[in-house]
Amino acid sequence: MIDAVSVVTGSRKGIGRHLVECALAAGSIVVGCSRDESDLCHERYEHIRANVADEAAMVRLFSQVRRTYGRVDHLVNCAGIASMNHVLLTPGRAFRAIYETNVFGTFYCSREAAKLMQTRRFGRIVNFSSVALPLKLEGEAAYASSKAAVVALTEVMARASGQSPMSRVSSIFFSRHNPVSSQARPSTSAACEDVDRRDSPGCE
Repeated sequence: MIDAVSVVTGSRKGIGRHLVECALAAGSIVVGCSRDESDLCHERYEHIRANVADEAAMVRLFSQVRRTYGRVDHLVNCAGIASMNHVLLTPGRAFRAIYETNVFGTFYCSREAAKLMQTRRFGRIVNFSSVALPLKLEGEAAYASSKAAVVALTEVMARASGQSPMSRVSSIFFSRHNPVSSQARPSTSAACEDVDRRDSPGCE
């Protein structure tokens, strides 16, 4: 991964932060994105303060990456939010906020990254699902359904990218008891989840 250019959303903390550190250790150039500033300082790390739910901001972010580095080799969509509410007590604004970040944010970033990956006919996109989806956890209607949408988006993108050597698209999640359990879906693997459990959209 030396000299690869990786973009990681939700990079300020949690799994996103850990993946940034792993990528840097492997020699990659990393561009991180979150709503807040990061305290991570590294000669090969650039942090951009932006909200993945803002389409125009994501277009600008990837345009900046293209101007600065000329390409994107890897995109990891870690940014996500959740809100625990009984389905009958879930406000529409909370439901909408979760979808704007988890689904639309993943879509905006994946779309813009894929455009850059096509120019070099290479790239890898990793989207985050959740164990809340297969477990159908009570109180997670908005969150689990948003992750179902992410999995569907991932599978369609994987099929589309499979028609060219442009990229591979995967969805992953962690299980507490089996952190590498795989889902039986074409072009997908399993692994992890990183969630900001707040009622506001964006990435950490």
